[in-house]
Amino acid sequence: MKELKITKEIARNTLAITLRNNAVIGILIFCIFILTVTINAFVLQGVNLLGDPGFDLSTNPGGFPNSGFWNDDHIGQAGAVLDGLHYKSSPYSMHVYTGQSGSDYLSRPYHNDISSSAGNKYRGGAYIWTPSGFAWQDSSKAFIRISFRNTNHSEISYYDSPYYEIANSSWQFYELTTGPAPSGTAYIRFIIYLQKPPGTVGQSIINVDDCLLEDWPNYIKRLHTEIPVNFKLYQNYPNPFNPATLINFDLPKSMFTKLIVYDMLGKEVATLLNEKLNAGSYEVDWDASGYTSGVYFYKLQTGEYSETKRMVYMK
Repeated sequence: MKELKITKEIARNTLAITLRNNAVIGILIFCIFILTVTINAFVLQGVNLLGDPGFDLSTNPGGFPNSGFWNDDHIGQAGAVLDGLHYKSSPYSMHVYTGQSGSDYLSRPYHNDISSSAGNKYRGGAYIWTPSGFAWQDSSKAFIRISFRNTNHSEISYYDSPYYEIANSSWQFYELTTGPAPSGTAYIRFIIYLQKPPGTVGQSIINVDDCLLEDWPNYIKRLHTEIPVNFKLYQNYPNPFNPATLINFDLPKSMFTKLIVYDMLGKEVATLLNEKLNAGSYEVDWDASGYTSGVYFYKLQTGEYSETKRMVYMK
């Protein structure tokens, strides 16, 4: 009888422990769920400021992306429609075209300009492609612009990505990073441009997908407070790399500084730095996730110094 009581007591304790453990697990699962929702919300609202990066939330197949995120600021006969056949990310890309006899095209997020302030930095970009058989006129160009605006939404200054000037046979990522937003900045605007030379007959066409606009606070950092004696550009590390690498350089004096990445053909593919820096040693992080494997060159340029080095991206 005593053994039976002990057995029952053990069973009750085991059940109580199991229930408590299940409750703890349930609370943990709930907390993880809440954390996941919170993180996802941050990614959509805090990092990707456009809200509709791939036009995939649009609700008008064959028409203009009218999901509530994009504004058709076309000029003349130019315009854009959703394309469900040629896309980087399913189910749509944005098919952009100029008029036959002229006119350019531009588009921006429909939910108006994004609040900003002086000193903020941004990275923006998009995949661009002219599908086989689509028209492209010589000297046309497409690019991404990040425009700094005042309280009246008037433009103060802007940064442009490298130009898309030759019809690509596949999707290529075009990006830019800005310097600090100037004094008086209250908003920024992300703009897709397609321009054709005045008087040119015939259309120019691109498809655009997976647009990106994000805060870019940590892509450059000062390493220490010591002032170097000479200008110097160091070899990137690691090299070869996949997908990110670090580039270090020394400035013995305060100067306007550019750090630009070029492909094997000498075409500018990324501007990592374009601003005035104080004297010091700096480190810049370049993430090449949106680029093809191969050899690239990075060039440091100031008013008194210029040097170029080679690096290899291997996926």
